[in-house]
Amino acid sequence: MLENKKKDLTEKVSTLTDELDNKTKIKKDLDIQLIKRENFFIETELKYIDTLSGLEFEQYCCDLIQKAGYTATVTKATQDSGGDIIAYKDDTSYIIQCKNYSEPVGNKAIQEVYTAKGIYNCSNAIVMTNSEFTAQAKKEA
Repeated sequence: MLENKKKDLTEKVSTLTDELDNKTKIKKDLDIQLIKRENFFIETELKYIDTLSGLEFEQYCCDLIQKAGYTATVTKATQDSGGDIIAYKDDTSYIIQCKNYSEPVGNKAIQEVYTAKGIYNCSNAIVMTNSEFTAQAKKEA
C-alpha cells in the first residue's frame, strides 16, 4: 500500500513537472510575441514622428511631457525665442526646444534654448529631438 502511494505521488509530481514545463514554454513564447509587437509599435511610432511638421512635433512632445505628469503648454508658434514648450513639476520650471530633424541637432539649438531659459525665467533648459546631437552640441550643453 505504501508503495502504491509512493508511485501515485511520483506520477503526480511528474505530471505537475510536465505541466510546469509546458506553461513555462508557453510563457516564453508569449513573451517573445509581446516583444515583437512592442518593437513593431515602437518602429511604427518612430516612423510617424518623422512625418510630423515642426508644430505637430511640438504638440507631440508636449503631450508626452504631460503624460509624464508635468504641466506643459506649447508657446506661441512665432517668435518663441527658442522655447517651444514651458513645463512645470514640483516647483521646477523647464523651457524646451523641440527639433524634429533628419540630421543631428547642432549647437545652435543649445544656444537658443539657453537664451530662452532666461527669457522665460525657467530653471532648466532642454532640447528634445527625434534625432541625435552633434559632438559640438553635446560639448556646449
